[in-house]
Amino acid sequence: MASQAELVRLGIAGRLDSGGCFARAASRTIPPEGHLRMNKKIATLTQVIMELNERCEDHGYDLDCLKYEHAKETESLKKQVAKEKEGASKHRQEANSQIGQLQESNGRSIQQRRAAENKSAEAECRLLEANATATELR
Repeated sequence: MASQAELVRLGIAGRLDSGGCFARAASRTIPPEGHLRMNKKIATLTQVIMELNERCEDHGYDLDCLKYEHAKETESLKKQVAKEKEGASKHRQEANSQIGQLQESNGRSIQQRRAAENKSAEAECRLLEANATATELR
């Protein structure tokens, strides 16, 4: 039970009956139409509180659904990015392989071209040497 000082502070110290029950003391001092209005207000407040609790539960449910959907979408995006990285990695390896093959074939063709040019130059040198020897002999 509340102390006498608290009751004085709340302004209800003189309204208490001998049992200390405010409700019984209040019923003696409040007319019946006042009780009816008070009961209606209590009922209205109870309905408001119930509605607010229901809304809170609904918002909690909506929030849980959003969290689940967000986690699901995040996981899906992670998998998609991993797949794309894997595809990009394979593509990069294929491109590097093709570049290596092109460099090898270009290197071989350059070597073959140089070898052909060397043979041609050697043949030209022999021809020039033969011409020079022939002119010297004359």
